[in-house]
Amino acid sequence: MKHAALLCAALAVCLVCVACGQDRAQVAGRYAGSITAKGGDTLVFLTLREDGGGEWQAGGETVSFRWELRDDAIWLHAKSGGVVAGRWGQGTIAMELPGLGPLRLHKE
Repeated sequence: MKHAALLCAALAVCLVCVACGQDRAQVAGRYAGSITAKGGDTLVFLTLREDGGGEWQAGGETVSFRWELRDDAIWLHAKSGGVVAGRWGQGTIAMELPGLGPLRLHKE
């Protein structure tokens, strides 16, 4: 549970990665990946809706956010005020999570 809370906190603190110039319909969808921490691997699911809303799911917890695109950057803005930035390209989102390291999510 602590691991999931840490992932959610990292998302809330780091959610600012937005890309303009890409079509939302092209980026929207469900992405999956995993991150390794002290407690082992945790599956992470990111759902991006065409309306700019989305959800981050990890360790049984869910965080809602809104997202934007700017060139090849995607910014995730948590309702709690945190922002996480990442890079989008070829069906993959890559981001660096503070205290956890790199996370690569692949479109399902």
